[in-house]
Amino acid sequence: MPIYQPSILVSNILDPLTHDEQDLCQLYQRLGELKRYVSIETRLMKEASVRAVCNEVFKTEQLTFWITGELSRAGLNLSSVNESNRLSAVEKVKEMMQLAALGPCMWLGIASGGIETTLNEGIDAFVKSISELLAEINTKAYPFKLIIEPLDQFAHKCNVLGTTETVLSFMHRLPASAIENKQVCLCWDSAHMALNEDDFETSFAALAPYIVRVHFANAVLDKQSPLYGDHHLNFCEEGFLTLDSARAVKKLMDHYLTGEISVAVEIREKERDHAWQLEAESYAFLMQVLQ
Repeated sequence: MPIYQPSILVSNILDPLTHDEQDLCQLYQRLGELKRYVSIETRLMKEASVRAVCNEVFKTEQLTFWITGELSRAGLNLSSVNESNRLSAVEKVKEMMQLAALGPCMWLGIASGGIETTLNEGIDAFVKSISELLAEINTKAYPFKLIIEPLDQFAHKCNVLGTTETVLSFMHRLPASAIENKQVCLCWDSAHMALNEDDFETSFAALAPYIVRVHFANAVLDKQSPLYGDHHLNFCEEGFLTLDSARAVKKLMDHYLTGEISVAVEIREKERDHAWQLEAESYAFLMQVLQ
C-alpha cells in the first residue's frame, strides 16, 4: 500500500500569484502556515528573497522545480533532432540546475519536448539528453533527482514521451543504475493518459516501478469540442474527471503503486481573486479522493 503525500502545483493552482517577487514570498509564507502539503511543486526559484523564504518556512516539505516552461519559452527541445537545439536545451537545463541547487530542491521536473520528425528519432535524442543530464548531476553531486512527466503524444502537445508503451520503452533504455537509484522517475497524469487513449490499469501496471507522483487533471475527450486537449481545466460537465472517476484511479494506485507517492490536483487558475479559493477547493477534492 503506497504512502500518499498531498502535493500542490503552485504554478497552476495559484498561478496569478506567481509572477511577482513579493507575491511569491507571501504565497510561500501562507503555504508554510497552512501546513497542508508534504510536497510543493513550483517553478524554478530565481529570486534570492524567494529562496530565503522557502528555506525558512519549508523544513520538511519536498520541493519540485518544474522547468518545462523555461525550455519551451526559449524554443528549446530536449528531444530535438536538431543537434544544436538539443545541446542548447541540455546546457539550459544545466544552468537551471545551478539555480535549483541554491534552494531546497528534491526533484527537477521536465517533459520530453515535442515530436519534430519521427517518434523513434525523438526518443533517441531524449535518451541522449537525459543521459547527459544524469552525468551532470553525478559529476556535480547535486542533491536532486529528475522527474519526467509524459504528456499527450498526438492530441494536443504532441510530446515524444506520451503513451505508456513509449514511456516504458524509453525507461528501459536508461542506465540501470539510474533506475535502481531512482535518479529518474515518472509523474503520471490522468489527463495526459486519457488523451493518449491509454487504459489506466494497463498504464499503472506497466509503469508502477517508476511512478513517484500522480497528478489528477481533467480534460475534455470529445475531439469535436473546442475544449479538447490539455488545458488544465477545472471540474466541468464536459470533462472526464469527477470525484468517482478520481476514486477509481486511486483504487488502481492502491493496487499497483508502492512507497511514497506525491499526489496533486492540476487546475490552472486565471483569476487572482479566486486563487486561494481554488487552493481550498482542490485540497478538499484531494482529501476526498485519498481518504
